[in-house]
Amino acid sequence: MQKETNGPLHIHFGVKTAGLLLLACIFGGIFIPYLFYLANWSINLGVMLFLPISLATVLAMNPYFIQTKRGFCKGFFITFGISLIILEILAYIWIYQGIIF
Repeated sequence: MQKETNGPLHIHFGVKTAGLLLLACIFGGIFIPYLFYLANWSINLGVMLFLPISLATVLAMNPYFIQTKRGFCKGFFITFGISLIILEILAYIWIYQGIIF
């Protein structure tokens, strides 16, 4: 058994994380925007709102729930917040500045 410390985390992406990332991409990038399409709302808005949130959740869950059992802590919320901000900025640039659509 490996002892858990409060030191720096060595992040590894395993099969669980890869599966969760795939589900997050399908949920936030296809399923939710399709619901926006059915409701005659902007698909781009659905992608911009839900894809970064779902990806940031998985990226924050990996080191704190999947790789270790630290759970909700300050590091989890910092990781979630930073990744959410970066992914939202990237989504805005890609979608609304014309790089993708």
